[in-house]
Amino acid sequence: MPVPQHIFDPPFNIVRSSHVVLDVVDLNASREFYENTVGLHVEDRDDRAVYLRGSEEHQHHSLVLRKAAAAACNRLSFKVGNETDLDKAAAFFSENGIAYAFAKLPFQGRTLQFTDPFGFQIELYATMEKRPHLLRRYDLYKGCHPQRLDHFNVFAAEVQDTVDFYARLGFRLTEYGEEDGPNGRIAAAWMHRKGNVHDLAITNGKGPRLHHFAYWPQEPRARARPPRHFKCVFSLYPRPRRPSPGTLHQRLFHRGSRPRTVALVAQGSAAANAMGRARAALVVRTGLAIYGTGDTRTAVCRRCHDCRLESIDEFSPRCTIFR
Repeated sequence: MPVPQHIFDPPFNIVRSSHVVLDVVDLNASREFYENTVGLHVEDRDDRAVYLRGSEEHQHHSLVLRKAAAAACNRLSFKVGNETDLDKAAAFFSENGIAYAFAKLPFQGRTLQFTDPFGFQIELYATMEKRPHLLRRYDLYKGCHPQRLDHFNVFAAEVQDTVDFYARLGFRLTEYGEEDGPNGRIAAAWMHRKGNVHDLAITNGKGPRLHHFAYWPQEPRARARPPRHFKCVFSLYPRPRRPSPGTLHQRLFHRGSRPRTVALVAQGSAAANAMGRARAALVVRTGLAIYGTGDTRTAVCRRCHDCRLESIDEFSPRCTIFR
């Protein structure tokens, strides 16, 4: 299996995942959800966009909601080390025939936007306006008051080539799932820049497409008091290797000839207890339907369109079927 080599001297220095830009049809309804249900803080807003961040973050925003005619993931953003890295990135893209352009965006310094060879729209920046953290602003706590953005997860039609490209940019592979057989290729990969388990996860599916972006909540009891209508998705497959002690996190694994994954829907305040001792990342998952069930033993299943990734596991009756 072709596992990419680590590049310790990449062409430019990406520091970490920074923020996601979503196009939304109903700006007010989207703001209401992310502010009052999820618990992100609205830092700025106007008639066209809303800028939100977690309670621990000093950067101006980690989520941007833009009013648009159709809902979509507009861009994924990464922070680079300094302004020189932006020029190095532009030179690298020019040498490799990758279209790019510099853009002027609110609250950010010079920003380089490009579309990678697989269709993902990415932006890079070095500076952003700073704000004081809100960890001790308990009066602003809502939902599960997420602390900080953790990672992105995307669907890619060709995982191996996508992994190889981002490995060239200095992303390091921490975990992967591979196809069966002697010539099996990488079917899912978790890659990092900031030293966590991953800043970017790449999984097999119809793409380019955003699967989810994840926030890190403060502690288990912070998730125990969301509104009753709150339905958030947590990645959950427990493994010995985790972002930190007590975390449950999504992982692909093998049963038969196809890699599979598990996922859990936490519904209402009580459902958080079904996740046990997890200090899991809050995952906002796109493109999946949620169906309730009254069965005493609830199955949890995820299927992603035509990629044939699917799994079934059993959890507490407080879980919701996910198919």
